[in-house]
Amino acid sequence: ARRPVAGVVLVSPFDSIRTIAQRFYPMIPVGLILRHPFDSLAHASQVRAPVLMLAGRQDRIVPPELSRKLYDAWGGPKQWALDDTATHYDLLRRRANLRRIREFLDALGAGPGA
Repeated sequence: ARRPVAGVVLVSPFDSIRTIAQRFYPMIPVGLILRHPFDSLAHASQVRAPVLMLAGRQDRIVPPELSRKLYDAWGGPKQWALDDTATHYDLLRRRANLRRIREFLDALGAGPGA
């Protein structure tokens, strides 16, 4: 939110690490023990840079609804890409997703063809 950038590509982004930790450790008061919650959602509306967010519908680490919360709060132009069959681990192994990233960067004038 504080640095000017041409654009942002986020792959399986989360709203906060606190949310992720609570999903895996529901019986532990993670909010009390996390020193740095990495609360991206709190800052998303302040970011004006264009973003491409990629999420995998089968992601069990960062479920797409957490990525979508961040997307919905984003303050700049945004593109959403949900891969119906991708997991957390293979999202960037799919050519279609790599193509999306390249097209996004090219449109910004930041890709390898620029």
